[in-house]
Amino acid sequence: MRKLLFIACLLIPHFTWGKSMTLEKIGQLAAERSDQVQAEVKLLESEKTLRHGTGRFANPETNFQVGTLRSEGANAMATIEAAVMQPIPWPGKRSALMSQADALVGLASVSTEEAKTLVQHAAILTAFHLAALGELAKHSSERKSHFQLIRNYFQNHPQASPSQRIDASLIESQMRLLEKGILELDQERQSAARLLAFYLGTAETIEPVVAWEFLSLIPSLTSLKAKLLENNPDWKRQEVQVQLAESRVRLARLEPWGDLGIGGGLRHEGIASGNRFYWGSFSMALPLWNRGQFSGPAARLLLGAEKKKADAVRNRLQQQWDDVLGQIETSGLILSQFPVSLVEPSEKIFDDAQREFLKGRITTTTLLQTDSQVHETIETVFRSQVTYLERISQIFLLVGEPLTWKVAR
Repeated sequence: MRKLLFIACLLIPHFTWGKSMTLEKIGQLAAERSDQVQAEVKLLESEKTLRHGTGRFANPETNFQVGTLRSEGANAMATIEAAVMQPIPWPGKRSALMSQADALVGLASVSTEEAKTLVQHAAILTAFHLAALGELAKHSSERKSHFQLIRNYFQNHPQASPSQRIDASLIESQMRLLEKGILELDQERQSAARLLAFYLGTAETIEPVVAWEFLSLIPSLTSLKAKLLENNPDWKRQEVQVQLAESRVRLARLEPWGDLGIGGGLRHEGIASGNRFYWGSFSMALPLWNRGQFSGPAARLLLGAEKKKADAVRNRLQQQWDDVLGQIETSGLILSQFPVSLVEPSEKIFDDAQREFLKGRITTTTLLQTDSQVHETIETVFRSQVTYLERISQIFLLVGEPLTWKVAR
């Protein structure tokens, strides 16, 4: 089994770093290079372009006729007739169409900003996770070196008694578990590195710069909560949906009247000094059959539904805020109990235990228990760092802001 694990370790490519990069830079580049963000930007540009064409007058309608006028006892006369009609939106319709176009631009804008924020958060969290895995990989490598030394000790000293053979077997088992853990950890690091490279649009492995001096205080929750119903993308999107429904109510109210029409024309009879007739015209629809009896109520029902959705979004955001706040408090307590400053003294404890073991002053069981406790402590230290940052990210996502607060420096 140990040989198989060793071979598997050799088959995994050696993990090498590319250039170093700060968390801020990683978030910035990810937001700039993301295909999803670029797609949302193009959709926003498309809606803005369509908005410029909204409310413009329709093209004029023209009519041109040529014929022959025949009457009894008179020569036939050629007739030429030309007319032009300009459709004009009913008063208020153009404004309603512009409001609708503005709402569609607003929806696209919210989606664009949300995509940038989500990608920026995801890239920073991935980078932070990758850095934590790197620290755990260093710790695992040191653990393996320690137990290799202990294994060498057993190999150089004959195990005459059953208890000594059991101790040697325990060390071999621990080595196999270590190799398994290193294999899994290396695979996890490679997955995180590939994901970060995907966010950054690069093929090289980026080394996140994290000094692990974590700030335990979070930004003012009072000031952040004030932005909950200002910047939250779900709330902003629902506000725009209400505006869109209001514009549809206005359009439904104007639907029965159609467009107005103003025009004029010329009719010429005869080739030389024929008769000429000029006229002007005005047209409008008569609301006889379509009086908005269906579209109007439907639009008002839609508006009522969107307002109810806005109430639901408001209540849901409050519930999410309370949940995340509780998670932050719990993560903060764990973080305070497992600060990064625990790593060095924990490793020293195992170093002391190893020396005492090699001198025959403690048992193999005590050594393994010490290793297990130290390993669990160090892993909790770095995993809790990642969890705490994830909770902070959730708060910033709720208020629709990039993760710009210096959580690690």
